[in-house]
Amino acid sequence: MGARTEKPLLRLGKETLLERTVAAIKGSRAGEIVVATTPATPRTSRFAIKMGLAVFETPGKDYHEDVYCLLDKFGSYLSVNVDIPFISSKAIDMLLSGAKKVSLACALPKESVSYPVAEESVGKGKDGRDYVWVGLNYVTKSEETDILVLDDELLAININTPLDLALALKVSSEMGGRGRL
Repeated sequence: MGARTEKPLLRLGKETLLERTVAAIKGSRAGEIVVATTPATPRTSRFAIKMGLAVFETPGKDYHEDVYCLLDKFGSYLSVNVDIPFISSKAIDMLLSGAKKVSLACALPKESVSYPVAEESVGKGKDGRDYVWVGLNYVTKSEETDILVLDDELLAININTPLDLALALKVSSEMGGRGRL
């Protein structure tokens, strides 16, 4: 994003993106929370530790390398990207209910999303439809990945640019500040 602040520490209202994400996870039936950081996010590591959270530093060279590093350390796990500010405990619980031996990626049908979506966030499902990947996944060592289709279009808001942050701030303001958890 080119910001001085590490993305997890960006504020949306009174909370950082990390605090919003942790609150949604704590409100779900998920277990232990481990914040995966990289050498590029030392402030996030310190902030997470101050929050009383466990931190695990990945190499940070490549997303997929980090995924495999986490799999080697923890086995199958729930992955919640910190840049989806309107993540909800309900969505997390729906994913956990559908978790099985194969990986599971949450997505929204593209035609159901009225917010702007980056093309790199869109992919084809096995059914040929375009889906917006949400950044909420159950990750396993299986090479197969199923899709869990969600219906909350707020999950399509993904903060990767200053325009995305402006949209999230606008939506959060319209929702009374905090949004849904």
